[in-house]
Amino acid sequence: MAQTFEALVPEIWDLVCKNIDDILKECELHGLTEILTVPQPSVEARLIILKKFEGVCNTIIHALEAGPPGDEQYSMLRVMFNAKQQILNLEQLLNAAKRQDSKDFKAAETALRQQAKH
Repeated sequence: MAQTFEALVPEIWDLVCKNIDDILKECELHGLTEILTVPQPSVEARLIILKKFEGVCNTIIHALEAGPPGDEQYSMLRVMFNAKQQILNLEQLLNAAKRQDSKDFKAAETALRQQAKH
């Protein structure tokens, strides 16, 4: 089982990081007031994509937790939990943008940037 996830876990993390990079670039270009006007993908489309990523992360986490414990399992679980946290931060940022809540928007943006440094 671990061999199956060895390739998948980094791919999922890379996709989450790409979404973070894309959304943070859009934040820099458009800011809170105009991020909702970005045509493709829209905020709603991004939220749907993030929910799908979260579902994949949950499936992988459950499968890994059911498998034999070890350093490899722990490492992959850690990556998946980090991915889920970043997905949550992305969802918070996009939902704050929908509400035009600058305080929550900035907090989520800061959380995304801090995690990206690690």
